[in-house]
Amino acid sequence: MGGTSQDLAVSETDGTVSIELNFKAFADNVPTTQHAKRTSRLDDPSIQDFADQALELATLRAELKRLSRDYEILQQQAAAREARLDDLRRELTAARMQLREERHAQSQTFAATIVEEASRMRPLLIPVDRPDSPVALSRDIVTIGRTSKSDICIRSSAVSRDHARLLVAAGSVTLVNMSSTNGCFVNDERVTKQRLQDGDVVRIGDRSFRFACNHPGS
Repeated sequence: MGGTSQDLAVSETDGTVSIELNFKAFADNVPTTQHAKRTSRLDDPSIQDFADQALELATLRAELKRLSRDYEILQQQAAAREARLDDLRRELTAARMQLREERHAQSQTFAATIVEEASRMRPLLIPVDRPDSPVALSRDIVTIGRTSKSDICIRSSAVSRDHARLLVAAGSVTLVNMSSTNGCFVNDERVTKQRLQDGDVVRIGDRSFRFACNHPGS
């Protein structure tokens, strides 16, 4: 026995499968001698077998449709995540560049601060008569004398041509007399070699200087 499209109606709505059998149309296609008894054959399944197969097919179709919708949703979510990842990568790259620039700027600022601080903390000889004109001791050996070749030139007949040396080291400055005629004085005491302390008054000839090793204006 074979069923026709008039015998069976299958519909799918929102994943729900509905099957309607038209028994009258089915009966019209079956000879009256076969109404009371049916013989099952492989090529003529019973009504129940046919309905089961139709239901299974409709169910599979509904499941396939649901899986297709799920797959489309997953594709959309994956595309959205990939777009978000691209945005995050761009933000991360920009943040790294900004961090490098800020670190570079900070290192430059720090280096400039160190140089400025080192310059500010350099030991000085501050003329007592002209405190606004300090002399920075920026060399390891600073010469003091009457000639222009000296690092600190004092134009005075009381000052020898090669009068004294200042030996500048880390954390210390030492005044050394170079066998000058009138000698060197620290705090009014004649010295041959003397390590200077902050605030000491150094007299060379007729000029006096205050030694400062902490603050230029102190």
